[in-house]
Amino acid sequence: MSDSVVVILGAGGWPGGEPSPTLARRTDFGIAWFRRIGGTALILSGGLGDNPPSEARVMEQRARVAGVDGNRIVLDETAKRTIDTARFVADWLAERRDVAIFAITDPYHALRTRIAFRTVGLRCVTPYVPYGQGTSRWRRARSTIRELPALVLYALRLLAAWLS
Repeated sequence: MSDSVVVILGAGGWPGGEPSPTLARRTDFGIAWFRRIGGTALILSGGLGDNPPSEARVMEQRARVAGVDGNRIVLDETAKRTIDTARFVADWLAERRDVAIFAITDPYHALRTRIAFRTVGLRCVTPYVPYGQGTSRWRRARSTIRELPALVLYALRLLAAWLS
């Protein structure tokens, strides 16, 4: 494989351009993974939520402070959902072949992420971001429970894509 891209999926921002604990954890893990594998591009995906700037811009700032070359950063500031990120990556990679995709997200979100990428014809690996400080057990449980209906919806989308 000649190229590899790391895609960090958004997870909310706080007032003043501060990342949520989940977004900070994903971003830091994704930057470390990007360096570890010698990635060719770091795709930061997340639109504008309740607090400006976009999640992608919050991640970009963190990546630049960590020393990531700005020429290797790709911003997706339009994604509101996981499937939006997958579509963006598919479009961005349209002319590229033989690219390994590493999608950085939390364990509760990994299966849906892989389904979203398969729906648009891509395969990705989802290294698990370890839980850290700032994310309570209650918040992790709530995120996991919230994931269940979305997972069913994405599985149905994948099935529809396969049947068409």
